[in-house]
Amino acid sequence: MAIMIPPRISKEVRSNAERMVFKKFNDDPECRDWIVLHSLMLNDYLPRKYGEIDFLVLIPDKGIVVLEVKGGRVYKKSGMFYHSGRDGSTVETNKSPFVQVRDNGFSLKKYISDEFGNNSQFSKCLIGTGVIFPQCKYKARGPEEIIWQILDKSGFHNPISKYISQLCKLFHKKHQNAYVINQTDAAELKDFLRGDVDVAISPRVIADEVEEEIVRLTTEQYDCLDITEINPRVLIEGGAGTGKTMLAVELARRLIFKGARVLMLCYNHMLGDWLKLQLKNDCNSGLIDVGTLHSFMESFFDIDHDTLRDDGYFKYELPVRFLESIEKMDFKKYDVVIIDEGQDLIRPEYLEVIDYLLIGGVRKGNYYFFGDFINQAIFNELSLDDLLGYLNHRTDKYARYRLRKNCRNTREIASSTLMLNSFDENPFDLPDNRGIPVKYNFYNNDSDQNNRLKNELQSLIKGGVKAKNITILSPRVFSDSAVSRLTLSGNSIVALNDISLLYKKNRKGITFSTIHSFKGMENSFIVVTDFDDISNEFSMKLLYIAMSRARVGLSIFISASQEKIYKNRKKEYIN
Repeated sequence: MAIMIPPRISKEVRSNAERMVFKKFNDDPECRDWIVLHSLMLNDYLPRKYGEIDFLVLIPDKGIVVLEVKGGRVYKKSGMFYHSGRDGSTVETNKSPFVQVRDNGFSLKKYISDEFGNNSQFSKCLIGTGVIFPQCKYKARGPEEIIWQILDKSGFHNPISKYISQLCKLFHKKHQNAYVINQTDAAELKDFLRGDVDVAISPRVIADEVEEEIVRLTTEQYDCLDITEINPRVLIEGGAGTGKTMLAVELARRLIFKGARVLMLCYNHMLGDWLKLQLKNDCNSGLIDVGTLHSFMESFFDIDHDTLRDDGYFKYELPVRFLESIEKMDFKKYDVVIIDEGQDLIRPEYLEVIDYLLIGGVRKGNYYFFGDFINQAIFNELSLDDLLGYLNHRTDKYARYRLRKNCRNTREIASSTLMLNSFDENPFDLPDNRGIPVKYNFYNNDSDQNNRLKNELQSLIKGGVKAKNITILSPRVFSDSAVSRLTLSGNSIVALNDISLLYKKNRKGITFSTIHSFKGMENSFIVVTDFDDISNEFSMKLLYIAMSRARVGLSIFISASQEKIYKNRKKEYIN
């Protein structure tokens, strides 16, 4: 994963070949310390007034590489070079891409020497060149073509670091006296060639781009539902952000369209209300019943006012009372049951209930369970082996499908989530879309956290982020959280008791929720507060859930006493 500058490829870039190369650098873990500048314009270009370097790679302890990228079909005929694009058009030129990249390399060397002086080490830098044809096999040979400088379609499946490292090695062999840059040099050259400019893109603009990409990725993920066409019972597993809930909603719509009577259940009250909003018309038409399993069971009998609705009630007493009540009724069973948050609902008592509700029961019926069975099971003390054991005991064969694509978070948010939680196995693959760097705030005491939190929220609002697109999450209830001590001029902070608040057009306030209640939900910008401890397993599960709720921007407030743990995990993740 190279340091890409800019961090996202612009929508204005038409070249799919350049997008392919950009992604290669972005995905290759061996490029971790490399700095890659995309589309670097050079003024006073030697043969012409200006020129453009497709990719400039600054590699500590290896050198500098200038790359020319050619997409589509490229071929040479009678000394002329032809480039055919996807639209059928062909560009003719008498200048080969090898001459173009060589001239770019010379121009870069002059540009650096003019800045740092002809006697500086930088003027003696090793600068290699290469040409990449990601979409075709380049077979032409001649005095201009050097085989080892070429990467074409036949080798493009390999990590790009392999090609670049070989280029550096061979150029160094030809120019043994050339200076090879170190990490400090690379950073200095980056600042010179494309330093930071104090004209920042606002978080709001970045949010619009990221949200558009999330919609596209979520739609792509719908292809995963093909497995439900041929399997009546499927366990769909995936980490946070892999689109489980959106897939469950889409599956429900498809089943309703086919005429099935569907029951859709989850664990979390807020998620249940959100699902009802998504399927509002179908619910009102009686085509589907949606809600939490507990509220569904309680709707079949009267609850005494003195009933103690504690953990034991929901896990043991409620299922028994429901089954006793429903057996006395003329109940029409469901064709299909869809369970979201399956990690919290697969237990013997609840499976007994689902068995009764479903035509054919759990053993022969049609059901689909969606869940993160390892990392989000905060309401179920059972292990994954226990969950599968209970399910295997009750049912015939079922299919298991693993979701890997993260279609909710930006790469920055996803990688921070992986880094801070130290997973034995990563719950998802890192996404390609880039966004805003994650902000870590280490507070010394409550007053310090309060001041830092206020500054962060004001900064987001000043950057153009709408208050309704910000949700504050805490492991504590509102009255015990840092938010309760916060005064923010011009914007209110509203405890999120009704999920519809997130979607009211005229709502202006920032929302607050406990992490437990917000499980399964998301917002553009998430601010996580009140983490005094990140050392134990349960707190890390909560932090994982909280961090993965953010689509665009994420800010985390952690006690300064935990900063050493944070630094150790960051070091382990990088290594």
